[in-house]
Amino acid sequence: MITLRREPLLWTVVAVILATTAVIYFIERPEHLNALSVLLIIETTVTVVGALYAIFVNVAWHWRVFRGWFVRVPDLRGKWDGLLTPLDPDGNPLSSITCTVTIRQRLFSINCVLRTEKAESESVAGSAYLN
Repeated sequence: MITLRREPLLWTVVAVILATTAVIYFIERPEHLNALSVLLIIETTVTVVGALYAIFVNVAWHWRVFRGWFVRVPDLRGKWDGLLTPLDPDGNPLSSITCTVTIRQRLFSINCVLRTEKAESESVAGSAYLN
């Protein structure tokens, strides 16, 4: 299994910021640029790219247009109903228990809440892996 890592996406963001800054520098005439204007260009670029990154990781990653070619993480979000079949110490099945699993998911994180008639369980950490 391959673990999903944020580093490639973050390095892509850094490369986009540097490329955008370089393009703006070459489009503008260097004699019109000073340290303050270059700093303003970098600040604006980082803000815009950072906002786009946050929107993508939290919201847009599951959109159909990104499926398969850009995002390979399965979209598991939702509410799932099922049956749990516990086993006794000898491995024999006991009576089934109805349950509901609620999954909240982002690109790099997942949170699951399992509810039964008598209990509730919530995950506090999760990792995504690719086969």
